[in-house]
Amino acid sequence: MDSSDKEVATKLAETANTFVNMQQHRPDADYNPNPALPYTRTPVLELIGAVEEAFYDWAAVRDTEMARSFLVSLLDKRHIPQRVPKTR
Repeated sequence: MDSSDKEVATKLAETANTFVNMQQHRPDADYNPNPALPYTRTPVLELIGAVEEAFYDWAAVRDTEMARSFLVSLLDKRHIPQRVPKTR
């Protein structure tokens, strides 16, 4: 893997990690009114900054073969954990 491939891989990983991190914040940010949670102006602006950076990273790599392979891999449901139905 040459240095440009490493840069693409790094940007893809950072973009994916940012997406996962934001998805993890979403339920609390949307539905939990607990004032102890870190959803005041400054922390939220930092999260927004991370998302903006992820968009720039994605724009820089989205036309690469590695990015296309990454997107195709998301269609492979074997890597997605199966949810276990809740019992009543």
